[in-house]
Parts: sequence; C-alpha cells; structure tokens
Amino acid sequence: MAFCIKCGQEMDESDRFCTNCGTTNPTAGGPSGQANPSVSKVQAYFGEMKDLVLGVILAPIASTRAVARNPYFEVSFITALTLVLIQGLLAMWAAKVLVGSAADIVREFLPYSSRSRIDIPYGRIFLSTCLMSTTAFGGMFAGTALVGRYLFGGRGSSLSAWNAVVASSVPMVCGFALAIVATLITWKLGIVFIWMGSILSMLCVYAGVMESMDISENRAAFSVPLIYAVMFIVQYIVLSLFS
Repeated sequence: MAFCIKCGQEMDESDRFCTNCGTTNPTAGGPSGQANPSVSKVQAYFGEMKDLVLGVILAPIASTRAVARNPYFEVSFITALTLVLIQGLLAMWAAKVLVGSAADIVREFLPYSSRSRIDIPYGRIFLSTCLMSTTAFGGMFAGTALVGRYLFGGRGSSLSAWNAVVASSVPMVCGFALAIVATLITWKLGIVFIWMGSILSMLCVYAGVMESMDISENRAAFSVPLIYAVMFIVQYIVLSLFS
C-alpha cells in the first residue's frame, strides 16, 4: 500500500495516478503491473521530490500531513540533502547581496571612500550554513520524536516524524530565497518573506507532529515551541563544539 504525497489518498503501488487528485505515481509499473524499465529510480526520486516541494508550496498543511502518513517515503532523505545544499548556496548569494548593498550605502554617503573589493569567504559561508542546516534537521527530528512520543505519549513512527520535519522545512527555504530577491528592492520586503516562511514552517510543524505522532491538536500546539527549543539546543551544542 502506498500513499499520494499530495493529498494522502491510499493507493496501490501499481497505480499510475492518484484516484483522488490525479497526481502521478512515478514508481508505478506499466499496464501489466511490472516495473517500467524506461523510468529509472533516480528519475522517480526526482519526480517525487518535485511533487513534494510543489505540494508543500501550494498546500502546506495538507501536503505535510500526507507525507507524515507515509513512513516509507524514501525521497525525504534526498529532499533533506537537497535543501541543505540549497540553503548553503542561498547563504552565499545573500552574503553577496548584503555586502553589495552595504557598499552602495557607504559610497552614497562617503563618495570619496575606498572602492577596494571586499573578499567574501564563500566557502566558509557555504560549509557553515550546510552544517547549521543539517543540525537544524537533526534537532527538529529529535524534538518531534522526543516531545511527541515521550512527553505527550504519541504512538507514531520516527520515520513519519522525519518526513514531517523535511516537509515543514520547505516553506522556510522558499521564504529565504524570496527574501533575498526582495532585498534587491527593499530590505523591509525581505523581512516580510522571512516571516512568511517562518510562520508557514511552524504551521507545518504543528500539522506534521500531530499527524506523525498521532497526538491531539492541543498537544501538538504545545509541542511546536518545545521542538524548536530542542533544535536551538542542538545547534548551540554544535556551535560550541566547532567554535
């Protein structure tokens, strides 16, 4: 038994399309029920990852809950790695944009100031951001599993919790990307997109922990700040080790 990652509808593994929303099942076989040799596993993973990201962007709560229902959603690990790398690249881009904006402001008020090029440590920014993103995933997963299961008596699986964490990270990454673009217009608009991404991610965490741990709405609401607290503690410990 498989699940549609867009709406959560139960479907047979041989079904090529979801009967509820029509989303393609990239791992399905051909008409004979056998695996389609023309579709590689890599292509199937990328197709599922695309459906996951688009689903969370268009329907964040429903998609997060649908992903959390399926503990065998293997592409979540590939999606997490991809999001980590994307955040590293976005951090490099953000550094370039911010340094360029700061240099323009300095030249505006001090027209005779030095115009020497500022060296940006892109490699260090990329690695540091990837490290912090990885620890954020780990901290969120630990928080979801520990708080949901041991503090509030949830009965869900750890794999479901991991899938929910990955899905809830998509709005944050999208908000980060949009914020960088908006900063080219005005930094105030960039802050708006950061807040939008953060709020949507929190709502997805709420929906994800409730679905993956099978707990009540009230317990899920209390879980959200505790999960983020665990994440910040993990990141602080990692920063202390590498500082």
